[in-house]
Amino acid sequence: MARRLRALLSALSVTVLTLTVSTATASAAEAPDQGAPAYYDSGHAPVPYMGWNTYYAGFLPYSTDPDKYLGAQSIKRVARHLVDSGLTAAGYDIVWLDGGWNLAATESGGDPVSHSMGRDAQGNLRYDPERWRFDPAEPADAATNGLRQLTDYLHSLGLKAGIYTDAGPDIPTSCGVSSGGHYKQDADQFVAWGFDALKVDFLCGVTADLDPVTTYRAVSQAVAGRMILNICNPVTTDWGDYPLERTAIHSYSFGATIADSWRTGTDSAFYNSDGNEWTYFKRALGVNSYHPEANGPGHYNDPDYLLPTHGLTFEEARTQFGMWAIMSAPLIIGTDVTAFDAATTDLFKNPEVIAVDRDPLAIQGVRVAGSGLEVWSKRLSVRGTRAVALFNQTDSDAPITVNFADTGLAGTVRVRRLWERQDAGSFQTSYTATVPKHGVVLLKLTGAESVLGDNLGGDASASPAIVRQGATQIAFVRGGDGALYQQRSSDGAWPQQWTKLGGPVRGTILGQPAAVVTSDKRLDIFVRGTDNAIWQRTYTGRKWGPWLCRGGSAADAPGIAWTSPDSWTLFVTGTEGRVKYRTQSSGWSDLGSPTNGVVYGRPSAVAGPGHRIDVAVRGNDDHLYFQTLTGGQWSGWQLGDGTISGSPTLTATGTGMSVFARAADYKLWRRDFSGGQWGGWYQPASWASDTFTGALGVAPTPDGKIAAVVAGTDGHVHLATL
Repeated sequence: MARRLRALLSALSVTVLTLTVSTATASAAEAPDQGAPAYYDSGHAPVPYMGWNTYYAGFLPYSTDPDKYLGAQSIKRVARHLVDSGLTAAGYDIVWLDGGWNLAATESGGDPVSHSMGRDAQGNLRYDPERWRFDPAEPADAATNGLRQLTDYLHSLGLKAGIYTDAGPDIPTSCGVSSGGHYKQDADQFVAWGFDALKVDFLCGVTADLDPVTTYRAVSQAVAGRMILNICNPVTTDWGDYPLERTAIHSYSFGATIADSWRTGTDSAFYNSDGNEWTYFKRALGVNSYHPEANGPGHYNDPDYLLPTHGLTFEEARTQFGMWAIMSAPLIIGTDVTAFDAATTDLFKNPEVIAVDRDPLAIQGVRVAGSGLEVWSKRLSVRGTRAVALFNQTDSDAPITVNFADTGLAGTVRVRRLWERQDAGSFQTSYTATVPKHGVVLLKLTGAESVLGDNLGGDASASPAIVRQGATQIAFVRGGDGALYQQRSSDGAWPQQWTKLGGPVRGTILGQPAAVVTSDKRLDIFVRGTDNAIWQRTYTGRKWGPWLCRGGSAADAPGIAWTSPDSWTLFVTGTEGRVKYRTQSSGWSDLGSPTNGVVYGRPSAVAGPGHRIDVAVRGNDDHLYFQTLTGGQWSGWQLGDGTISGSPTLTATGTGMSVFARAADYKLWRRDFSGGQWGGWYQPASWASDTFTGALGVAPTPDGKIAAVVAGTDGHVHLATL
């Protein structure tokens, strides 16, 4: 199958205030420095893009049906239909030309194998002006009556124009158009022709044995954010014995930093229906769900096109549409919209389903319960709301129940059915609906955010930290204004009062603070300043000292392995994605990164007996990696297993150490190190999916447990005991 003025604050200038959450809407840039790289955002797709593509619709370069002959007249006809049918108003505003656009108007022209029009003497891509004659009453002329005139027409209708190429070299037996060796030249040409979106395939790339990572990075640099960029490596193990890192399943590991979207699997069907489209849909859904954490505003997992009428029943097509919306996927219809009946057209115009897909947080929903009869949940931007899919993969109609606790909601929950666009009423703990075979019931739930533990209040804009100093616990967090705040417990109670500590540069910090306690009299905190340097501040004699710069150039918050004020090691993720470290007496050194990739988020570190230090990071493949210093030697990066979606948190325990991380199901998971080896992952009880963001802050308790603070989805800091 073919186919993202340094200012020192006075130690005495602190302000005591009660922080409140200022809005009921979560930010689309929620905790951007929590376990995340510099994700791609061209600015052209702040929410998942929508449109129509020519390929599965049967618009072919040599179709004998004039309405399906891939050329200016058929595209104008579809464009007009998109507008007149209301599909454009619903959001389907990209008209995307797939393969074949550059072939000769007749099969006797162009390259003898591919029929491509090739390139001119200056290396510019050519197309047949007869195929793209915009005004049939005027002479065929690429300069005055061709693609530029077509894109101008599309723009006049409120539409955008998309085009297609391949990342590989010109191999006529593998692809009809290719941009290998001409990435910048072709991107310039597409922009000059008025195109707004570009799909880049990998068929000739596969034939030429190119590396997808380096190849697509070069493509992205050439496009330079001027068009929506969809990278489409369709290779999977179905194609043969290909290494994982060269397949579509691996594209998440780099696509989120270089493109608006990336294909997560092979094509969602054959060009000609073979009756197995339901199976292919489930395959596409499965592989697209592997790494939901890669999805976000401006960068999207792409499970391929919507295929109503292409081997799917109406119910199955509705299910595909609904599940793509739950996953915040691009919505590109791949079949002939001009042949839709009224019911199909109305289905794909459903504004409430489209609103779920295009929610500004762009969180990809995940399965939270069941197998075969499943519940999927997606947190929406308005706090206390979830989109839920009750998904029936079986061959019989069946009831499916959503327990509201599984979605992170509590209290009375209002239920709205999205297909019907009707309220179902209010319910206390759950809601049950009968779901047709191969069907999905889409719901919107509105209730109260349910976050485990005690609510400490605050306006958390990054992950918090916590320490214990004697009988007092102290929590720290970056507030909504960017400043560092602290709150101290008193006699085991939290006053809900936060004290403003400011920050080392312009009174603010970035990311999660790292705090350590040496004794009842000393506390140290390390932060990333807005200058990206690491700063330290010490609390002794019941007052805070000045900020001290520890240097470095950090892309995220620091991690600290602390033994004493005279023995500590500081870790950061450098701006190039490699781990850097320094001690109290040394400069910065390079610790590298796992698999020669980059590190996402901040490192976490812990000091053990015998000068042992352990460091944990999230690699760009979303795996957990460890490195250990013993006897003065670093071990090299070791795979820690599991798929995580935030920075890991290491902490010492009475029997060794533990690591915590938010995983791909958006729940908290834990592993323990004891007796010289790591145990398996397990879930602490009662943590529902997607009720906190970022990473944990932890501190041991006197009874051998662990106090953990998180930034809850309600915007507050929460404290739980693990």
